[in-house]
Amino acid sequence: MANRWRMNGAGAEELRSKMNNILQGTEPPLPENAVFALLSDAGFEDPVRFFSSLFWGAWLARRAPGMK
Repeated sequence: MANRWRMNGAGAEELRSKMNNILQGTEPPLPENAVFALLSDAGFEDPVRFFSSLFWGAWLARRAPGMK
């Protein structure tokens, strides 16, 4: 993101400020196997990742048969 801002004319102080705003209070994403374990524990199966970015990921999963 910083490179993109830099390419669009942002200076060093602006880059620092923007990156600090993004990083404040964020946690790195879980490894994919940890996400799969959480989905499985919640009764979902066959997860497929359809989106991924620096801070977010999204998966499609179906509810396991017999789960309510």
